[in-house]
Amino acid sequence: MEENIKKMETLTPEEVAPMLGVSADTLRSWMRHGLIHIGIADKKDGSAEKYNYTIWRPHLERFMQGLII
Repeated sequence: MEENIKKMETLTPEEVAPMLGVSADTLRSWMRHGLIHIGIADKKDGSAEKYNYTIWRPHLERFMQGLII
């Protein structure tokens, strides 16, 4: 399973936010609070303040297909 995750293309919040029409900070907040499930907001170095954001393109594409625009 880990190999499959490594093969997935990843994106940053800065790359994805414009596609969703929101700021990168808003997208980070949504991910951190579990409001949008397109990747992970993983704690980095044990710090409660810093997160490492990983967005997987296949998850983003499935999410975008479900949006009514």
